[in-house]
Amino acid sequence: MTYPTISAKLAEKYLDSLKAGHEPALDQFIVYRESIDSFGEQDAVQLHQSVEQVRSRYPEIIAPKSRHASQFEMEATPLIHAALGQGRPAEYCADPEFWTWLAIAHFLDVTKWRYGEDLKSANLGIGAPAENFIYRLWLRGEVVLQPDSDDPYELAKRGPSIDFWRSHIFRITYSNWRPFARALVRFQYPTLDGEARLERNAIRALAKRLTQIKSNQIFACLNDAEASSLIENEAQSLPS
Repeated sequence: MTYPTISAKLAEKYLDSLKAGHEPALDQFIVYRESIDSFGEQDAVQLHQSVEQVRSRYPEIIAPKSRHASQFEMEATPLIHAALGQGRPAEYCADPEFWTWLAIAHFLDVTKWRYGEDLKSANLGIGAPAENFIYRLWLRGEVVLQPDSDDPYELAKRGPSIDFWRSHIFRITYSNWRPFARALVRFQYPTLDGEARLERNAIRALAKRLTQIKSNQIFACLNDAEASSLIENEAQSLPS
């Protein structure tokens, strides 16, 4: 089995050609890699169709930090994650060049719509793989997945603040452990439609405290209840 990839260098070359008014065949930029898992053109087409059905319910132009952008990310996350497997992550999910291929070959239109004039090459995984927009939506579903729940993506649908997810889940290493990431989302957003529990400066202060604790506490050993207890205790000790 194989899966497609595009390197950052070739992605830049392809995008430069598009900006110059040319439309080269994308196939010449794709490299296929061997894998025990497979994800190909038809899989990507079907996924794009599903995401496009969601996107079509939104305005043609949105502000990058608007409520529409946030709501779209919440709705698209389960579709993207489920299409790439709800069990163990497929091998290609760890390959940044797979995500660059997916972003450019099939989600360039969606990414341009999401960011508008603020679109940067990093949003396509070029130069900053973790900033790839489609990858981030998959990661949102992955880090707080509840495999045995009636709705495995219930926590991924909480939290309208894009800044919360990017600053306090994706960019902080303790989000590598599902129980801790799930506990932090539950703490900050106790209900699906609820407001944030801590305001912006307070959640940042809590995040800094948790990062400091990580040097002495092995978060990977905590279950959901233990992680929740730790977060609650530290939140209570914050200056009022």
